[in-house]
Amino acid sequence: MLYLEGSGVPKDALKAEHWLHLAARQGDPEAKNNLATVHAQRGEVDQAAEIWWELARNGEPNAQCNIGMCFMRGVGRQLDLAEARRWLTKASGQGHQMATEALMQLDARKGDSAG
Repeated sequence: MLYLEGSGVPKDALKAEHWLHLAARQGDPEAKNNLATVHAQRGEVDQAAEIWWELARNGEPNAQCNIGMCFMRGVGRQLDLAEARRWLTKASGQGHQMATEALMQLDARKGDSAG
């Protein structure tokens, strides 16, 4: 992450990705999540979603939020609001604030379509 953010070292996306790959191969969930974010930022959303899916199924709240957002937006996963709600609820239950906010957006959508 230091190379991604340029924290104490010059910002270098290639070095950051190299180190994230190494840590991800060793099973570090935070590194896997960050690597998925790098893929998503490059427009490789399907690849990011695959990583988030694996992590989400293993209970990682950031990944649960991210895969929920994929389902909610139909990006990297087919649009499925029920599946989005399922994953966002799991993340929110672990205290993930962004997931809680996304659930509120889903509730607002539901209210809009009802009226």
